[in-house]
Amino acid sequence: MIQLFKSTIILIIIMLVAPVQAQVPDWQVNENSFEFTMTITAFLHVNGNDLVHPNDLIGAFHGNEVRGVASPIIQAGENQFVAIMTIFSNTTDEEITFRLYDSENDTVFDAPASLTFEIDANIGSRFMPFGIADQELNNETAIIDFGFDNADVNTLTLQNGSIFIEIEDGSQITTLVPNFVLSTGAQLFNLEQEVQHSNQGSLDFSNPIRYQVRSEDRSTVQDWMVSVTVIPEPVARFYRKNSVCFLNGEIMVEYSIENESVALRADNFETQIQAIFEGNTIFRNVPQGIYTVEVGGVSKEIIIE
Repeated sequence: MIQLFKSTIILIIIMLVAPVQAQVPDWQVNENSFEFTMTITAFLHVNGNDLVHPNDLIGAFHGNEVRGVASPIIQAGENQFVAIMTIFSNTTDEEITFRLYDSENDTVFDAPASLTFEIDANIGSRFMPFGIADQELNNETAIIDFGFDNADVNTLTLQNGSIFIEIEDGSQITTLVPNFVLSTGAQLFNLEQEVQHSNQGSLDFSNPIRYQVRSEDRSTVQDWMVSVTVIPEPVARFYRKNSVCFLNGEIMVEYSIENESVALRADNFETQIQAIFEGNTIFRNVPQGIYTVEVGGVSKEIIIE
């Protein structure tokens, strides 16, 4: 008797602590009751993740009446799940709302998305499926920042779907590894519509590369063109004019970086410093002697005779 009592207590405890398997929503449509249809290709998004389990569900409703049901399936050759759902109606212009069932968490969500029924309409596509989520998703398609893991960016300009980048080390231009920051939840694709990941894989940027940015809600795609230019190494050129009769000589320095300092040095001669202006600078009234001219880390010995 005591043993039976103990067994009963144990069974009750197990029943209390064991998870209860919830029933999948009984969403069904009597297709024969409706005259018209439309189709949507949608992705399902809950708590920051796509729904991908075959037991996950999307239900289309007019009021509380079920008008369509589907589960996510993986697209052939794609790492993306979509639900392809037929929605039924007897008239146009009806408001269709959606509910999501997350089988992993056994939860039903009312989605904020809705649409108006259109006879024979097809909404969404493989690359731009209609978004049905438990909360509003971002529709922005900006590239906020763009650079490279293996090259320093000298200048970066983002303008109207174009990105202009200048780098100093041209030896890396054929094997640059892009890193980038996008709008919240957005994804970057190449023209083959393959998703690109920041800090992964090298590309040849000898010619401009076109990308597409798809928004988090997948409703908007924007083209972006990335152009990379290698800044030529500055070249210093030196010219002299020897002294003539009672006139001292001159030294001219050409250099491609504006405002770069140029130093003229010699023994028994006070060092002179001038800046490059409009591509050059000229030291005038230079007496005969041996001089060292320094600019941009380059030194040149010049003799004024």
